[in-house]
Amino acid sequence: MLELRGVSAGYGTFQALFDVHLDVKAGEAVGVIGPNGAGKTTLMRVVSGLIRPLRGSISMEGAIAGVDATKLQHHGPPARRRASAAAACVVSASVPR
Repeated sequence: MLELRGVSAGYGTFQALFDVHLDVKAGEAVGVIGPNGAGKTTLMRVVSGLIRPLRGSISMEGAIAGVDATKLQHHGPPARRRASAAAACVVSASVPR
């Protein structure tokens, strides 16, 4: 359902993700854990379309995935908006329809 292939991403000259591969099948629940600075938030931002990967591909149900962040309706402070967008994407990827 959700596939990441060779995804690398970062901010400016800082690279936070290196060659990430991930498969989440319909009905699976996946948790992302790791220490501070491991790239968890960057991964969620890439999956949700809030930042573009430097390399690699992301697909959802076989289609190239990504959210046009300019078309999202945001409520609350910026940090909460980013977290909500990432959480919504992860939930939709892990709950069968």
